[in-house]
Amino acid sequence: MGNNGRNAGDTITLTFDENVKAVGASIDQTDFTLTNITATFTGSDTAGTGNTVVLTLVTNANAVVIDGSGVAAISTINIGTLTANAIEDLAGNDATASSTAVKITVSNPQRPKVSSGTVTKNTGQTLNRAAAAYTIRVIVDFDKDMDTTVNPTITINFPSLATDPVYTGTPAWLTSKRFQADSAATANLNIADTGTVTATVTVNANAQDRLGFLLDPVGNTFNFAVDATGPTIATAVFTNNAPTSVGAGDSITLTFSEAVTITGAFSAATFAVTNATLTAASSYLISGQVVIITLGGTDTVSSGATIEIAGAGLTNITDAVGNSAVTRSTVGLATAAITGLP
Repeated sequence: MGNNGRNAGDTITLTFDENVKAVGASIDQTDFTLTNITATFTGSDTAGTGNTVVLTLVTNANAVVIDGSGVAAISTINIGTLTANAIEDLAGNDATASSTAVKITVSNPQRPKVSSGTVTKNTGQTLNRAAAAYTIRVIVDFDKDMDTTVNPTITINFPSLATDPVYTGTPAWLTSKRFQADSAATANLNIADTGTVTATVTVNANAQDRLGFLLDPVGNTFNFAVDATGPTIATAVFTNNAPTSVGAGDSITLTFSEAVTITGAFSAATFAVTNATLTAASSYLISGQVVIITLGGTDTVSSGATIEIAGAGLTNITDAVGNSAVTRSTVGLATAAITGLP
């Protein structure tokens, strides 16, 4: 039995309101007007022994029309007007011109499924926990060519949100297998500043392939993870590059938990320090996870100095996906060279 059609040997049983027989040699496809199907049938009950006629497919019926309703996919074959003087009852009365629709259930339909998907901002950037509103773009890939006149509905469930994002943007079929939809601008995803959150995309079941098979309800979702972890300072090391004094030219080497970007010029407000001073005369050197602060002429560092991200640093220090920095603890300054340290 074919999943997308009916094969030779399959049958259609027609039931009449009384016993019938063939006027000619047999009842076959020439006795009917068929629509929505290309097939050849041979019939039975030509001698009028019953009120049923069984039509057996001789050739494959590939041009079926799929209804798409119900749990099981349904293909509909319409049997048209009976040909005059082709079928009669036992008294010799010709069958009355009539028609009926025969629905054939495909027992093992090859329903389309979601094969993969991506979730980003509509700019192509990775999602993060940023508070600024942005549009979430979902791209869904299906495993079969789809009916691009039917737009599926996309929903996203974020465990961190009481209300899921609403998809109000104009959807688009990028190819016969790829569908894209944008949400309305979505504000703060309300994700905690550590770890990741896993969200689920669901494609509703009205999506259908070109044969009309509805989306497989067990293959219409995919999960994606949002990185919500902002960078933190892992270690901080003070280096006295001029042993006779502490100040200009000395450096503080910060190693972050991940690669960072610091927006704008050096600002002392980026960090909070104890037993030390940082001024706008200081400067940054950034290489991946490492940030080296070179002290200005009036900067000082004393024993027991500590440093932490604060103020402007909580917004202008970000990781690769745009998560802003996080203050979790004050980091003490270890000393790589202590000569001259007060």
